[in-house]
Amino acid sequence: MQKMDCKKKKRRRKSGFTLIEMLAAIVVMILITAALSVGIPATMNAYQEMKAVSESTVLLSTLSQSLTDELRYARDVKLQSSDNLTLASFTSSIYGLDVKPVSHEGKIE
Repeated sequence: MQKMDCKKKKRRRKSGFTLIEMLAAIVVMILITAALSVGIPATMNAYQEMKAVSESTVLLSTLSQSLTDELRYARDVKLQSSDNLTLASFTSSIYGLDVKPVSHEGKIE
């Protein structure tokens, strides 16, 4: 009887995974995979939006600086209204072109 008990104890001491432990590990891996499959696309969409906003901000800043430089160094500036706040035309000192504002309809004013 003692010999049988020793054999049973030795069998129990052997390292290894039981079927329940394997199933539990598989369930945990499935849950982690499901969480990642939901989270990764959301993160990618947020990244794309932030990238677009960042690129737009840089483009706007560059355009604003270019326009500021163009107007700062303009020659032959002509103002249209009596309050001297409406630009009629100017000559670009950077590009050497005569510039006239365009209306929202695309017509040269």
